[in-house]
Amino acid sequence: MISTDPRTDESIGAINLVGDANNYAFGWHVDAAGSFAYFRMRLEADPRFPAGDFRQFAWSFAIDTDGNTATVERRVVLDGVAEIIRIVNGAGVQVGANTYSPAMNARVTNAGTSIGGGTDVFLTFALPFNDLVAAGITGTIRVWAGSSTNSTGFTKDAACANNVTDTTVIVVPPTPTCGNTAMGAIDQGCTAARPVCDFGSGAPTCQVCEDNTVGGRDFSCPATAAGGACVTSSPWAPPFCAACTVNADCLVGTCNTATHMCVIMCMNDTVGGIDTGCSAMAPACEELGGGLGNCLACEDNTNMGNDNGCASGAPACSETGPAPVCAVCTDDGDGVVDHGCDTTNPACSPNGIAGPTCLECTADSDCSSGVCSGNVCVACADDSVAGMDSGCLAAAPFCDTSTAPVCVECLTNAHCPGGACDAGSCVPCLDTTTAGPDAGCGDVGDAGPVCSGSGSTATCVPCESAGNFGCGALTPVCDTSGVTPICVACVLDGDCTSGVCESNVCVGCRDNGLGVDDGCGGSLPVCDTTGAPTCTACADSGMGTDDGCSAATPNCDTTTTPVCVECLSSADCGAGICVGGMCTAVCTDTASGSGVDMGCTAGSPVCVSVNAASFCVPCDNQGDGVTDDGCSAATPACTMARSCVECTADADCSGGVCSASNTCVTCLDTTTGGTDAGCNVGAPVCNVSAGGRSCVPCEDTGSGTDFGCSMSAPTCMGTGAARVCVECVTDSECPGTFVCDQTSFTCGPECQSDADCTMEVCDMGTCVGCVDDLDCGPGNRCVASTCEPICTSDAQCSAPTPVCDVPNTTCVECVMTSDCASDQVCTASNTCVQGCVDNSQCSTPLPVCDTAAGNCTQCLVGGDCLSGVCTSSQVCVECEDDADCTGGDVCAPNNTCVGCVTDGDCGVGEVCGILLQTCMPGCVTDADCVDPRLPVCDGSGTCVECTTAADCSNGELCNNNVCEPPCTSDADCPAAHPVCSDAFLCVDCRTESDCDANEVCMAETCVPSCVTDADCTEPAAPVCNTTVGACVLCTATNATACATSSAGQLCVDLDTTPACGCSGDSDCPAGSSCGSNNRCMVNIAAPTGGISGGALCTAGAGSSSGLPAAMALLALVAVVTRRRRR
Repeated sequence: MISTDPRTDESIGAINLVGDANNYAFGWHVDAAGSFAYFRMRLEADPRFPAGDFRQFAWSFAIDTDGNTATVERRVVLDGVAEIIRIVNGAGVQVGANTYSPAMNARVTNAGTSIGGGTDVFLTFALPFNDLVAAGITGTIRVWAGSSTNSTGFTKDAACANNVTDTTVIVVPPTPTCGNTAMGAIDQGCTAARPVCDFGSGAPTCQVCEDNTVGGRDFSCPATAAGGACVTSSPWAPPFCAACTVNADCLVGTCNTATHMCVIMCMNDTVGGIDTGCSAMAPACEELGGGLGNCLACEDNTNMGNDNGCASGAPACSETGPAPVCAVCTDDGDGVVDHGCDTTNPACSPNGIAGPTCLECTADSDCSSGVCSGNVCVACADDSVAGMDSGCLAAAPFCDTSTAPVCVECLTNAHCPGGACDAGSCVPCLDTTTAGPDAGCGDVGDAGPVCSGSGSTATCVPCESAGNFGCGALTPVCDTSGVTPICVACVLDGDCTSGVCESNVCVGCRDNGLGVDDGCGGSLPVCDTTGAPTCTACADSGMGTDDGCSAATPNCDTTTTPVCVECLSSADCGAGICVGGMCTAVCTDTASGSGVDMGCTAGSPVCVSVNAASFCVPCDNQGDGVTDDGCSAATPACTMARSCVECTADADCSGGVCSASNTCVTCLDTTTGGTDAGCNVGAPVCNVSAGGRSCVPCEDTGSGTDFGCSMSAPTCMGTGAARVCVECVTDSECPGTFVCDQTSFTCGPECQSDADCTMEVCDMGTCVGCVDDLDCGPGNRCVASTCEPICTSDAQCSAPTPVCDVPNTTCVECVMTSDCASDQVCTASNTCVQGCVDNSQCSTPLPVCDTAAGNCTQCLVGGDCLSGVCTSSQVCVECEDDADCTGGDVCAPNNTCVGCVTDGDCGVGEVCGILLQTCMPGCVTDADCVDPRLPVCDGSGTCVECTTAADCSNGELCNNNVCEPPCTSDADCPAAHPVCSDAFLCVDCRTESDCDANEVCMAETCVPSCVTDADCTEPAAPVCNTTVGACVLCTATNATACATSSAGQLCVDLDTTPACGCSGDSDCPAGSSCGSNNRCMVNIAAPTGGISGGALCTAGAGSSSGLPAAMALLALVAVVTRRRRR
């Protein structure tokens, strides 16, 4: 189980729990005998005053026993104010009668670490196991540890296992594994080494001895000159034999109850032997003066061998406790192999759960190289939040523990300003993505967003040809032919969706001089380059046969749509003249009708004169209503295009009208509400079908008033000439309850008399079941136009109304709840609905029946809740106001008791942590900022370098809370920010002239310019702000980019740099709320008793409070990525 807690995350000093991945912040353990449970936490400093009593705080372990981590059922608390250890419930009320003395049941020992910056210590509680079981701490439990100002909650610091599934199973002691036999014999199931079956506490286990006498030799303890006593009162060691526990155990002298030794006459007069006055069981005399002394079990008289009184297995005499004892090892302080240890594990740690233990190291000084981490010597340790890890140097300050620990230059890109981290080394950039800027690229001064190359020679470029990374929709292709890659519209013809590629621009076509030009073909083979290159039928070449034309029609006429013609003017003809693009001979009108005039041919037989010029044409419209010259009886009319057709106007048709295709037809569909062309008032509609055209009285249009019909008779009925307009054909075409008479096809009432109805009666024009009781048979009556039976008992009723409402003589579904199914109740309207009448019909999560409403709810009064109060909306909550909370907590808006809601709820020098809602160190004034690099407290309670220029020195100005040198001209500024602003700060631009041609100046930053969203290709700025012509993340009318943003779904900061945010909680994802900075923040509710249960533990390794994740959320801002000037 890994439990971590960083230093100064919430508190400091003796109330600050500390721990990392190699050194747990807290833990718990039950000894094998089931006698005692041990709870241990690692603190930054000693929790006691120099006199030995505990400081005025509380240290506790919160225990969940029911699997619901939102509540705490029990706490084991060391109350420094009352100097007492006890077991309490979640509300702080003591459970059971037993209390415990910190002097006897708590220990403070050196932890062997310095996570807190100094010497960390262990605080360990020891409680009888049976007392935990009696207090209800059994089964599967979860444990948190923390500190507070009183015996409830974690108001100062909290730590938990990072993985909330870490659990410990606490069980009732098992059935006995041993049993008593006759006094003085080895008990059943035990051995000579541990002959006594002890039933004193926990599961019966075999022990070394048994306290069964007063003043005599206890069972299995060896006799000594002073007697043999079994000590069973210490939670820190199993039963052991000593000289005495009371004076009666001493044959000579008195019993020292601290050392369990008889104070007798003895002299320290041997080295490694039995001192005068002592025995083989206690051979070493500790002289007290006046001839008195203590005979001790052992004496530290060797460096590596067995000390006097000790043997193999526990060869070293430890004199650090209340009485010397033989131990596995002792720290002899010589910096090499400790007494009892070997060269593999040379360091003795006194703080193992089972006592002194030999380890590879306990401090860095125990390692020949590297550092000590988790009692193992490694090259380095990842133990610094910001700065240099242990064992590393400035050139490679970070410890990479992904494999064997090794110091590297970087672990993340954040460790390489302006660059990227590649396998532990900082490089200029790194190819990390196929969409968006690569790591190390896209910042101010970078040549582009794409990383080209690898290692130290990698460089940022505008784009890369493989996949065209870095290019957008308008310029999607990377051209690498020049010195610097550049995004262009095209490089090859294939890059264009249509046309060809010319000078990196897609154009319509290219003149290749080969007949059919590139990009052209079919009826448009020629590329006309006089304007924008366009494929056309022909083009004027300036001499000879024009492009796209032939010898027969060598001239391109471009007056309208380009077309090849025989001539453009008479100069292109020999002896003739040019008429309509054709050369024709000079002629004389000598024939009439369809004859061939002199000088003309059969193809163009008619000679006409225009402006004193005579030329031959196929025909000529005479306008006299008879057959035109050059035409025949079948096609007598000459069109403007000089072709003979059947008609050009209605007058040319003997019957009917002239269609658009110059043919005579019966009629034309020319109107939707009047008389069509060729039709009359009697048959106004032109019906076009496979059988031809004909005028008909009307036509069915499918809806509304049919063609040829009126509003009073809107429906067309019938076929052919027999069609007629009527009022209706079906009932649906009639208003209200009227029906359509299928004889007159008019709308009218359904009935005039009862005879018009089948098995019913006529009521005001509508057929109904009944009008009054007389319409119903015997034993029935009329209710709502329906005959219903009259009843006096249930036997007269049937489903679905099987119950007789006797007072009203009506069959109904129910008259009482017993008439309904078990999960239903009977309403006042005599119907069965889902509901309840008492709590037995309800269950979790709605266990209480609201009998007034007939539905199950969570609670009606506070007593219905397991804890907390019942709101007016019948929901159990922890609190509704501060009076409902204990231990100084306040009631948060989400109805949970927390340490604080605002900074005003905290003490001096503290602010309210927004996620855990716990008072924590923060700044209120500049005096609270102790880091000399960040000496100023800003409005958000954060220590920064500056808020105004007055906070800076050497004439520097404050820019975004950072002191920067001022500028007086552009010459003072670097290439990354080449322009000196009116505020004397180096920025990208003051006006558009400071930016590239395709950029505008927005908030003193050059960003891509645009007209529409299509011009914006950067993922971080996909929307065009048409007011300023700049690409941004979002606008007031387009917040698509914010749809899935955890910062909010609304576009905010519109006057500066638009970003995703919120104006209210409805703009935030589920589980978040809108903060005062218009950004969404994750809601984390603290459970009953003041800690956050599972939500607290998911914050991530290295933080018990979740604050790093919170700060990351608050730091989310929209970044406008752009290509920098080259």
